[in-house]
Amino acid sequence: MKAEKAQPGDLIELTPGGRALRQEDLVHIVNRPSVAPLEGAGDAWIGLANLGGNLIPVADLGLLENGSPSSGTVMVAVTAGACRFGLICEGVSRTLPSPSPDVLNDDPMPGDPAWLLPSPPGEPRVIDPVLLLKDPGLRPGS
Repeated sequence: MKAEKAQPGDLIELTPGGRALRQEDLVHIVNRPSVAPLEGAGDAWIGLANLGGNLIPVADLGLLENGSPSSGTVMVAVTAGACRFGLICEGVSRTLPSPSPDVLNDDPMPGDPAWLLPSPPGEPRVIDPVLLLKDPGLRPGS
């Protein structure tokens, strides 16, 4: 099966399903990254990874989302303004077109963090990296 090339505005679905990143927020996908532990940085920050000669902090998406560590071995490096960081997940499954604004649900799903943007029913929720950096789980000592 040939992989589809993502276009600007497309979504990259993460596994397990239900979450996605905007193509323009994605910097790199690293399979089995080497992550050095980082003490005292907050529960969700699991360490630092070398991305092209630059150290970036790495958070566990499972810890942020539901408090359980991810069983994944894939890091998606994302950008949030001038900041780059990694998210550990189980993998990347497919590329999806971005939904048009008129089919978006205006209300967040009950219990979902603020960094998951609304989506049409049955479609993956999009992670907003800028809002994610404001998550209390990423604060030191949390």
